Amino acid sequence: MGTLRRATVIAAVLLHTTGATVLSSFDEAKLLRVDAILVLGGGAPPAPDAQLPFVAARCKAAAALWKAAAKKPKILTLSAGTAHVPQLLDARGSVVFEATASAAVIINEGVDAADVFLETTSFDTIGNAFYSRNDHCSLAGWRRLLVVTSEFHLARTKAIFDWVYGAAGAEPSGAYELSYLGTADTGLTPAEVSARKAREDVSTRNVVSSLAPGHQKLSTVREFLTTRHGLYSAKGLVARAARRAGGEDAVWAASYGGGRPQPAAAVKTTPATPAKPACPPCEATPAACGYSFLTVLVAFAVGAFLGGRKDRGHYRTY
Repeated sequence: MGTLRRATVIAAVLLHTTGATVLSSFDEAKLLRVDAILVLGGGAPPAPDAQLPFVAARCKAAAALWKAAAKKPKILTLSAGTAHVPQLLDARGSVVFEATASAAVIINEGVDAADVFLETTSFDTIGNAFYSRNDHCSLAGWRRLLVVTSEFHLARTKAIFDWVYGAAGAEPSGAYELSYLGTADTGLTPAEVSARKAREDVSTRNVVSSLAPGHQKLSTVREFLTTRHGLYSAKGLVARAARRAGGEDAVWAASYGGGRPQPAAAVKTTPATPAKPACPPCEATPAACGYSFLTVLVAFAVGAFLGGRKDRGHYRTY
């Protein structure tokens, strides 16, 4: 893309993503007539029928809007899970999707379950936008949409959803009418909000200056996700599975539900088994560890090589 054309596209994206579609209040949102309300996830839920407080605020806002509407909109809860902390398991050992816990909160608020739908493929905000459009809104004919997320997450959400829903695909660019409602950052400490916003700001700039101008068709958004994004490409997922846990900022991880206490009933327990030594480095003999030193060394080197390359299979927040 030429320099002048790229600058023009970036300017258009900036203009579009700072438009007047961000609603100023809940009362303003009640005046809208929408086909569907999209509720974003935000972290590992504490229980199958509960959400982190700031995500619960999103769910309760959507439920209240549904109750207030004369013509009931559909509600679509988003996200399979988060990439940043371990996922909640049910009593059978199955993953509890973020969207499942959000749906439970919404239904428990009195929304008819027949009007609640789940998107359970995505693991980040770009995935939220891409899979909600392709798997639900496009096929269901939902064109007037209200996107609900927290205040700290609103700018990046708008940049991403404006980009992905504005991309030319099965429907032409401009087929969707999007509005956005920010809810309170309930339950997050000032340090957690600050940690999240710092990464949000970096990601938003990347979306506006690079990703959106470079991927203006839905087919190229898909190509980006399936070949370059660490949570959707084969290379990225294989490399991610080989990496060791840990290394994240503790405050930032806590904002996703990491390290927070969970009700015992919400967490699957298994019989205790002897713990294997952490590898690598291995503090035990090869026989006790179960892996030869050479195998460990090679696996560590491959994982470091694949995991350390920027924007080539290594997950980062886009």
